[in-house]
Amino acid sequence: MQILALALAALAFPGDAVTLKNGKTVEGRVVRDTAREVVVRVGSQDKRFGADEVLLVSSQARKLEELLAQWDACPSGDVGAVRNLARECRARGLDGEARVFALLGLTLDGADAALHELAGHERRGEGWRVRSGSKREDFDKRAARTLDWGDAWEFETTHFAVRSNLALREAVGCAVELELVYRAFFAWFEDELPLHEPVTAITAHVHADSASFPEASGRLAYFDPRANVLHVNAAQRLDIGALVHEAVHALLHNTSSNTKAALGAVPAWLDEGLAEYLPSCRYGELARGVFTAGQRNEAHFARHRSAEKPYDLGRVLTFDSGDFAASSQSDLKYSQAYTLTHFCLHSSPEQRTQFFEFFRRAFAGHGSATDFKSAFELNERKFEAAWREYVLRSR
Repeated sequence: MQILALALAALAFPGDAVTLKNGKTVEGRVVRDTAREVVVRVGSQDKRFGADEVLLVSSQARKLEELLAQWDACPSGDVGAVRNLARECRARGLDGEARVFALLGLTLDGADAALHELAGHERRGEGWRVRSGSKREDFDKRAARTLDWGDAWEFETTHFAVRSNLALREAVGCAVELELVYRAFFAWFEDELPLHEPVTAITAHVHADSASFPEASGRLAYFDPRANVLHVNAAQRLDIGALVHEAVHALLHNTSSNTKAALGAVPAWLDEGLAEYLPSCRYGELARGVFTAGQRNEAHFARHRSAEKPYDLGRVLTFDSGDFAASSQSDLKYSQAYTLTHFCLHSSPEQRTQFFEFFRRAFAGHGSATDFKSAFELNERKFEAAWREYVLRSR
């Protein structure tokens, strides 16, 4: 079944192709594209090429990156610019993004005929009809009413399958935001880690009501690795930070353990630390997220700094997911996971190098506390003192 899924995933990207300097062209799905190598998945096989062998890469991932850059430059509220972006997405084979941006444009001007056509709506008299499951409904009425979960909006982008019964502007904004998270995650880590494009879309469920939200120990957002679904309860309000946090969990899962090799073992402290790191680096309204590496979450630093008895390094390295779900000092556990991640990434170039050596080991299935100490050639007392000093220095 896994081989069949990989083959179908490759077929889902028929436009991906790599042209080599020797004149050959390899078609499949480009699953890795860095300054050092390009990997093309052909059926269930990965073909690897050094960057010096490659003349040209044409892939959905590159097209999406270029179009998201255009979105970054798109003036807020400019319907014409959004319409042009949706058209460009359609012209370049990004049909999911074309529909998403068309719908986003319709939240600015619900009468724009070109946007309705790009969204796949059908003209009916003076109005437009939209498919809702097996039925068709007037778009204006659907956009104006409160939706049940069974009648939620559904969007498919390059990397995510989004379902939400929020108002259209927020629902479609979640789909754009998730692709922005994906872009930041890969931009920051793909050169250092063996990241490959997920072979199937990651499902995201964003609920406008608590009744439809599947409870999980009182949490308002969580990622379910068994079902490969991230859930967010937005009944009171949409917490963008929670959406980003769970998206990072989903990306770590889908690039480490849920892969062709299925070896990854990202420890809980790093899983949670990075899931706090990315939203802490983000600012901007929904669908306009800007990510700046290294930005500090001062609340996390303050919580760690003020703790009467912070957890020692050995304990943090052995946290499991249940420790973070427990009610006892969960805020301190998240804060220390975050400050340790920030410390490893930004305290010094040498330590950053050692950190990524450990991170690569975790992707290969070796993410234990012993592996951490080995990668850092660790004198535990000195390391812990330096971490503590880093936290104190942040004031």
